[in-house]
Amino acid sequence: MEPNTMDYVIMKLVGILNDTNSQVRVWACEAISKIGVKSPSNKVINGLLSALLDKNRTVRYEACIGLEKVGAISGTNELISELISELISALGDLYYPVAETACEILTKISGNGATDDLINALISALGDKNDDIKYNARIVLLKVGNQRPCGKVVNRVTRALRNRNDEIRRNACVILSKIHGQKATDELMIGLLSVLECSDFYTKEIACDVLCAVGEKAATREVLSKLISALTDWNDDMKCKACETLGNLGKRAATDEIFDGLVYVLENSNSDVRSKACLTLGKMGAELVNPKILNGLINALGDTSDDVRNNARVALNEYGKNVATIEVINSIINALGNGSDDIQCNTHMTSRKSDKNETTDELAKMLITALKGTNDCVKMQVCESLGKMNNKVATNKVMRRLLLGWSDASPEMQDTAIKMSEKTLCSLSCMVSFDSCTVEELLLCIDRFNWKLMDEVSANNIVKAFLKTKILFWRPIIKTVLVRQGNGISVSEDTITLYGSKEPVKISVPDRNLGEQLKNYLCEDVLVSYMADEVTESPCDGCA
Repeated sequence: MEPNTMDYVIMKLVGILNDTNSQVRVWACEAISKIGVKSPSNKVINGLLSALLDKNRTVRYEACIGLEKVGAISGTNELISELISELISALGDLYYPVAETACEILTKISGNGATDDLINALISALGDKNDDIKYNARIVLLKVGNQRPCGKVVNRVTRALRNRNDEIRRNACVILSKIHGQKATDELMIGLLSVLECSDFYTKEIACDVLCAVGEKAATREVLSKLISALTDWNDDMKCKACETLGNLGKRAATDEIFDGLVYVLENSNSDVRSKACLTLGKMGAELVNPKILNGLINALGDTSDDVRNNARVALNEYGKNVATIEVINSIINALGNGSDDIQCNTHMTSRKSDKNETTDELAKMLITALKGTNDCVKMQVCESLGKMNNKVATNKVMRRLLLGWSDASPEMQDTAIKMSEKTLCSLSCMVSFDSCTVEELLLCIDRFNWKLMDEVSANNIVKAFLKTKILFWRPIIKTVLVRQGNGISVSEDTITLYGSKEPVKISVPDRNLGEQLKNYLCEDVLVSYMADEVTESPCDGCA
């Protein structure tokens, strides 16, 4: 087809775009698009742009599809400028497919080499009165900003942080907070500082999201100063956001001034603010600790809000894992003397999660004393704390208190005490610390309540505990454990051999009289065969 003929056809098709029948106009758009794909020209683009203003949404959609197929990047500068203007207007089209396609076209144009005019137009659109235009312009800039050649777009969006229009600043913050690999450039920091000084809360809140995306490098002296001021903002949501941001800025934000501000916020009347402050202090727990912080968090254990109490407990656990063990334990000990059941209960939960640290006798004594209370929550948490404490700390007294819990009026308390007792009995170092009264009490308790808990206790350890402590009350426990676990035993003058599912275990007998006592006791029920030194064969079936 001759060029002049092609121009004539396009002219006729453009004329048909004024037809009263909408379906005819749709067909005209489709025809213009097909021609434009083969021979893109200004006339094709002009024709499709005129259809983009049609009152019929299907016609507008076909015009967008046509512009996308044609490529819409060939033509004069004036035409491209008009194209960008019309496409940005189309971002606010009430028919979503039109707006979506306009987004895709603008993204492609930007990706092929974003011009200043296009970027300026999109940034101006961030402040448009039409919410859909603002939203879709943001989508385009975000997509282009996350593409590899995105420097120009990111720089222009960064400059927009200092725009006088609140909407433009706010949307610029949203874009920057979602661009991958955001760097803490001087221009970005200056822009964010200007945003943090504005009066609009929502804009400042999103600026904090950008700081979180940048991370530790954003923790400049000026930024930290603004965030400290935000901790005393009249808006509680802003206080929460400041706490959250500080928690994401890493070690450089862990200063005395920051901690003082967070401790001050712990006394805020808003529970959300207090909760966020606890979380932030927990994140910074490995960096710095002082009595003021610990006291603030421990007081928060008795807060009326569940979230505050839980987050305070989490924060204290972090301090207990990482720093100043003695200071943390001393603070916990002081809290155990608090009259509030909530503080006591939460403190016990905190202390039991710090079981990797060296636990003091004083803490153990305070926990044991707390078992005399009336609050079931406190007593249950104390039992768990005691069950997980360092094996060398007040173990005999710990076991005595746990055994008292077996006869508690509360079934939950009984169950917790029994479980924690079982954990204690799994440790030989714990069992050898028991005195005669404790072993006797243990025997009475398991005889009265349930021998089943002894099924997982090592017979080997019980025999060793008997040989080391010389406490005769271990003998009936040994006998019953052997029967329940289906084990056999042989006793010679200087060796006790245990037979079970694995290889026989030989235990040296330091005192021949102890071996005789154990043998004589077990022989009363024909559970053992006495084997002299010269006998080497395995025990008979009746003894196994």
